[in-house]
Amino acid sequence: MTCVAILLIGVATYFGSKLLQRPPQQFVSAFNLQARPVFRGPDQAAVQPSPFVLPRGIVSLTITLPLGSEPGAYQVGLFDDGRAEPLLSSSGTATVHPDGSTVVGVIINSARLKPGQYALGVRKYDSGWSYSPLIIR
Repeated sequence: MTCVAILLIGVATYFGSKLLQRPPQQFVSAFNLQARPVFRGPDQAAVQPSPFVLPRGIVSLTITLPLGSEPGAYQVGLFDDGRAEPLLSSSGTATVHPDGSTVVGVIINSARLKPGQYALGVRKYDSGWSYSPLIIR
């Protein structure tokens, strides 16, 4: 009888804690990569742009890609220092808007990441990553 009571208390505690957890907050953010400097070689003086800020939660993110970016399938990833693979990634299809800008929309769930400094990586599926500094708050 005691074992059954302990088991019931354990199950009730587990499911009670799950009910008390709040779902991740939802946000809408937009980043403009057109306003970022483009460096063609390592010998150029790189001015570190101010980082993008991404809230922790489920983020509907719209990214305006650099001028001249082609439409098509893109991948967006969040990277920690020194990691070759993204901590998390999402994909979307970029389209060219009437004003000539190329825009891709993705959903990023950053709720489980700790606040701090990261890198935002963006790439067309047949290309390498382009990185921008990112802070998650």
